[in-house]
Amino acid sequence: MTVLSAQDLGKCYEIYHHPLQRVWSKFGGRKPGERDVLWAVRHLYFDVESGATVGIVGPNGAGKSTLLRLLVGITHPTEGAVYVQGRVTGILELGIGFHPEFSGRDNALMNLALQGFDRDHSEQLLVEATDFSGLGKFLDRPLKTYSTGMQLRLAFAVATCGNPDVLVIDEALAVGDTAFQHRCLSRMAELKQKGATVILVSHDLTTVRHMCSQVLLLDAGQPKAMGTPDEVLDTYLKMVRETEQRMGLSEREDVTSGARWGSGEVCFTEIEALNDDGQPLVMADTGQPICFRLRYNVQSAVKGVVFGIGIYRSDGAYVHGSNHYWRDSGERLNLEAGDSPQEVMCKIPRLTLLPGTYDLSVYAYHGYDDVPRPVDHWERALRFKVSEKETGQHGIVYMDTDWNLK
Repeated sequence: MTVLSAQDLGKCYEIYHHPLQRVWSKFGGRKPGERDVLWAVRHLYFDVESGATVGIVGPNGAGKSTLLRLLVGITHPTEGAVYVQGRVTGILELGIGFHPEFSGRDNALMNLALQGFDRDHSEQLLVEATDFSGLGKFLDRPLKTYSTGMQLRLAFAVATCGNPDVLVIDEALAVGDTAFQHRCLSRMAELKQKGATVILVSHDLTTVRHMCSQVLLLDAGQPKAMGTPDEVLDTYLKMVRETEQRMGLSEREDVTSGARWGSGEVCFTEIEALNDDGQPLVMADTGQPICFRLRYNVQSAVKGVVFGIGIYRSDGAYVHGSNHYWRDSGERLNLEAGDSPQEVMCKIPRLTLLPGTYDLSVYAYHGYDDVPRPVDHWERALRFKVSEKETGQHGIVYMDTDWNLK
């Protein structure tokens, strides 16, 4: 069943060059050139089924927050319409709908009343919301004394305690601590099991990929794609890379612009990915061998050096970290000036990464007192890709699986 539908939805804002022009326009006076027109969202069509979790992604200024305001009813569309079946609650900007001088209790009761609950039902729901938020004695203190995290606890608890039919969240979970984020994710899972629909805006693509059944990509107020998380997020990441290239950054320049720091006794000079024949590799296949060659110069003598690597997916997800001290014989290297150029090789006999784009960071650290100190730490020193040849699994890594249907 369709619980939310947008039909040719659009929102236009008029931008005046002087405040008096806005006042004058209310009385029908308007001259050419007095205002600019900004369409935050336009020509947007989509339908959302009951129980779905829809992620909305896009660059800053794409119209994501405006769309959520339209869905919740905070603002009205300039053209088109939004149709919603059931009760909608939302967590947009923290503090919206709350009064800083009122206590958390009074704000909660007022918010529940705005959702349509009577006083007795609101009091019952407040008990559940208080338990979930963990605010305890702070519930009777003015909202202006709350931290940002405490405001999130109150807002999320109040928005979800009444089991809404549609829950709309705009990046709010990013300000919560890890434990409360997990509680929020569990609560959203419970609402989904009850048939609720969740609309989520987030820049955390890993969360979107894992939580959402559909993803909508917006750019400059226009819908660019809607479909499965893998399809749409890959399109979004490709769009980001193309935007960076239009800004004058080649892919190689973008990758090697990562932060770099250290004491400088060792300096990495070249980082390469090689195939099994020792040839440079840009595109790898899942399951094939791959070797990372780290070439370096020794500028001055240094003792106890450990070389390491870190692999990150292009959306920032940390995939793997390793160094020769952990994985080899535990030997730390003593290097002398003039021992250059040299290289260290890290070979992976069978690459288990699934299709995608990955960044390699390289490290040289030293220290005998269990406090590693950076000699040359180079973030995003190399970018490589894993081909689409393995399409039978989703996620980050390939795993051998054995299914028994008997």
